[in-house]
Amino acid sequence: MQQLTREAIIESFSRRQRKYVQPPNLEAVDWAALDYLGWAHISVHMAYVVMRCDYILASRTLAACAVSYGIARTPATDMASDHYPVITTFEVPL
Repeated sequence: MQQLTREAIIESFSRRQRKYVQPPNLEAVDWAALDYLGWAHISVHMAYVVMRCDYILASRTLAACAVSYGIARTPATDMASDHYPVITTFEVPL
């Protein structure tokens, strides 16, 4: 799993939910061993799971040409859908 910061985890929740999110101690996390990060709220009335779930489907040949990717998070994309646009740059030899 890609290493996340406390701020990135909190920002992944809706604005209304952010005040309740209390991520665990991230310094002790073995990120390379994880497929997802999960923890229980201190009140034990809520639990959280954070995982990457945005994908780009490409052939192996095209995937090998990917040089960068990112998620478009803006005020407009916050309102447009429950999924964010994924933007990828490919360098394809001609």
